[in-house]
Amino acid sequence: MAATSTPVPMGLLCLVFLLAVPASGLHCNLLKRQQQRWNQQSMELLKGMKAKIPPECWQKMPEVSFPIKILGIRQPRAATKAILEMLRGFLHLFKEEHLWVAWDLLQYLRTEELHEQTQRLQRCLEGEKLSLGKSKKEWMHKLELKKYFRSIENFLKEKGLDSCTQEFIRHEIQADFTLLSCLRQDWNSPTPIF
Repeated sequence: MAATSTPVPMGLLCLVFLLAVPASGLHCNLLKRQQQRWNQQSMELLKGMKAKIPPECWQKMPEVSFPIKILGIRQPRAATKAILEMLRGFLHLFKEEHLWVAWDLLQYLRTEELHEQTQRLQRCLEGEKLSLGKSKKEWMHKLELKKYFRSIENFLKEKGLDSCTQEFIRHEIQADFTLLSCLRQDWNSPTPIF
């Protein structure tokens, strides 16, 4: 007995293919608005996770400082490269297994969105035929950001995951998202890539 096939309407098939196209197909200038919305949602999520910090946690908090020089970047493409490096740093932190013990599915989904945003930004930079870390300054910014995220990762490995370290991570990442917003708002170019 031969199996019968049900014809699929061509319009439905086209709709499925269109829905499967990632948002990265959008013009890169639209990515800035999309990233701003995602950034704001992430900050709100982190604020919602906030717990009262026990006094003993203040003694455990490490001396980690964001490389403030990054905020001095005024060229949109250089700032975009710095933002990409920050998103990669967040992604690397969130991929650490010990964070999944404490963070629920909602945070996991945000991490998936972070991964998508990082890929979109990378594609926009590649579309502009820019090499990452081309100038000495850009290379130094990249190294400073890597060092910053490495110090956070080392703190997590050293202290383990408890309520104090969770709160430290939440606070630090929330502050970093605020800095990302500041970096974007300082651009003087009317048509930034991001």
